[in-house]
Amino acid sequence: MYRLFGVDIGSDVFLFSATFMEHDLTHIRDGAVVTGGTLQTHLYEDRFYKTGHVHIGEGALVAPGGFALYDSHMARASSLSSNSLIMRNEKFQHHIRYFGLPAQPHQGDTDLSYSQAQKIYEETKDEYERLKNRLHESKIAVYDAKAREIDGVFED
Repeated sequence: MYRLFGVDIGSDVFLFSATFMEHDLTHIRDGAVVTGGTLQTHLYEDRFYKTGHVHIGEGALVAPGGFALYDSHMARASSLSSNSLIMRNEKFQHHIRYFGLPAQPHQGDTDLSYSQAQKIYEETKDEYERLKNRLHESKIAVYDAKAREIDGVFED
């Protein structure tokens, strides 16, 4: 379907919930994965409408919430992490993972075994769950305090 609109898409590309702006300025090479990412081919800057191409290289990954601005290039097998941004005129290197706003190369070990990567994933997931539970408990505490304040339990 995207090819009919003018997107330059290679073979074996996986697109899920991806957002494109100007289809004819979007280039996605063979084996790339874009899941919930935005490929932003235009911006308004200094009262001017500016456009440019977005290039997603062969085997590259744009994770959910990843955002690629116009005139950006993701090289072969590079990846843009969730909620990260590749700036305009930026070029990612081959086989490097990028994280952050704006995205920076990952400084860690990129040659992890599956079991090492799985262990790091599980530890990160456990920490995320702890933080999520703590956030939920904090929300409940805020709501309880607000309810007591409304009921007049606390007076200023």
